[in-house]
Amino acid sequence: MTKTYLKAILREIWRSKARFVSIILIIFLGVAFYTGIRATGPDMSQAATDYYRTQKLATNSVQSTLGLTASDKKVLAKHSDQLTYQAVRYLDLTQLNNNRVIRVTELPTTQKLDQLTVTQGRLPRKANEIVLDAQAKQLEPKLKVGSAYHIVSTAKTNKKLTRRTFKIVGFVKSPRYVENTDRGVTTVGKGTLDYLAYVRPGTLKSRTTTRFDVGFKNLQHVTPYSAKYKRLNRENTKKLKAWLAPQAKKRQQQLQRQATKKLAPLKQQLAGLRQQLPTTQTAVTKLSAQLKKAQAKVEAIPKATYLYTDRSDNPGYTEYHENTQRVVALSTVFPLFFIA
Repeated sequence: MTKTYLKAILREIWRSKARFVSIILIIFLGVAFYTGIRATGPDMSQAATDYYRTQKLATNSVQSTLGLTASDKKVLAKHSDQLTYQAVRYLDLTQLNNNRVIRVTELPTTQKLDQLTVTQGRLPRKANEIVLDAQAKQLEPKLKVGSAYHIVSTAKTNKKLTRRTFKIVGFVKSPRYVENTDRGVTTVGKGTLDYLAYVRPGTLKSRTTTRFDVGFKNLQHVTPYSAKYKRLNRENTKKLKAWLAPQAKKRQQQLQRQATKKLAPLKQQLAGLRQQLPTTQTAVTKLSAQLKKAQAKVEAIPKATYLYTDRSDNPGYTEYHENTQRVVALSTVFPLFFIA
């Protein structure tokens, strides 16, 4: 480049310096904007990875149509070298005073998985204390730390609780619900949950486990959403199903034995009447029919169906990844605007 040509360029820039500065600023702005978008996708993925790992989000969950038992727990305990598990008990109910559908969950003594994040206050320490999902505060602004919380449901549901009045001691967020408003579905009320409540163990009268949350150790340091994670998760789910497959028949037989024991008084009564024949023939016939009907119900008890879910079944978890992919796609297309 000759000195004359260089001087001509500098002279032209000086004559239209305002336009030159504008072009430079637009370039700087475009580069900064592109860099920000380009970095957002990986940053979102890393933030999710760190959050799931810190809060120990479960990789899998197991439920059963006939409830989960100590026998199921023993099966998982045999494979403690491969996984961490946590028994969860909860009760879904409708608050009759405001038609809110809530899930009352007993907090495990030690939170091995799905650790809650306290946004205000603290976790419950006494039987009369309760913490609510942060979503509850959005739906019912009157709910505050220190105020009373009453569960007002149907008479049948109320009997399933040892107490129904609590003191709110905090608000929390669960890693199971990444999405701000969606709290999942239920068979109660309108079919969707509004928010969750967490109480101390012993609040629910039923001692049957509702769900087992499972965290496979081979996924602890694997990036969520990655191909490797998906492959290992498929293998883990297959193992989990194989381990628990024999439990379905065992649970059926357990319930049949329990139901058969309840028929013992009826059998004894029938045996006594038969010794008084023939005067009690009508009563014997009636009682025999009743016993036969009861035995048919015992035999009709079905095998338990085990339901397996993983993180991909969580709408919030999946949606977060989709949003990340949208940002990545946008950063790829963005330079075309400058080329055009």
